[in-house]
Amino acid sequence: MVVLRIYYKTGLGNVLIMASNFIANSRQFNYKLAIDNRTLKRYSNVFDFKKIKNIKIYHWDKDYTNHFVVAILNKIRHILYKMGIYIFYEPSNDGTKHLLNEDKYFLELAQKKTKIIEIENWKFRDFDSLEKYSDFIKSIFTPIGSYKMEIDNFIENIKYDREKKEEYTLIGIHIRRGDYEWCAPNFFYAIDDYIKKMKELASIFKNKNIKFLICSNEILEETLFMKSGLNFVFGLNEQIKDIYSFAKCDYLVGPPSTYTGWASFYGDVPLFYLENIDKPIDLNLFEVKKMYKYYDNM
Repeated sequence: MVVLRIYYKTGLGNVLIMASNFIANSRQFNYKLAIDNRTLKRYSNVFDFKKIKNIKIYHWDKDYTNHFVVAILNKIRHILYKMGIYIFYEPSNDGTKHLLNEDKYFLELAQKKTKIIEIENWKFRDFDSLEKYSDFIKSIFTPIGSYKMEIDNFIENIKYDREKKEEYTLIGIHIRRGDYEWCAPNFFYAIDDYIKKMKELASIFKNKNIKFLICSNEILEETLFMKSGLNFVFGLNEQIKDIYSFAKCDYLVGPPSTYTGWASFYGDVPLFYLENIDKPIDLNLFEVKKMYKYYDNM
């Protein structure tokens, strides 16, 4: 059995990618998996986790049954560790992705019913299994119920003008600021920079009827964008709704981020990363991000 602990402050895109790799790996190699994460537990009414067998999604401070189990385990796991039953698994810290499907020692431990392997690391991947089960992964992480309805209605209303009988090419703009000021300062761009890029896109798509969907992890001033003369709307201002709204766009543009990476993967949406704000946008460099391929920044 494998227990994957994802730090509660981990961003939504990272959470979805980490969970997907382990779900695909556990499905391919047939072992039980428990994922301890506050975000996934909070969204248990958004996704249909019932379809994934041998996998438990929980977070101990919200689930009293699991809180009891984890509390007991915390008291005795040092004993289990000494007995070789409870294992804290950590690959070499060389900064590269660690391929689960090629780690024979990990797979041997994971498949043993007498072993509990605890993992808490961003680097673990299984590209082969994720490619094989990508449709299954997408089906798990598909919004259901009222969330799906709200997202679908929102996108339909902004993509289609019933009065004018017009359809827009929807370009998602991810204005990632906030934490990027300290964790990714090279990609912390000014609002004016984003507006310039939107104008550049308007020129590139001058033969199309375009509209911009703007989502951010900051509260944005609408007046700054109204002065630009661009046709735009703001997102629903909720992480889970915005990421799946992005997945319904025709194109995506933003700084390197797993948030738009996931939206591109899930919705098969061509994405252009603003890795250098001074370089022109190249339409030929838009690509659908495949989570089962290696990316340095993902």
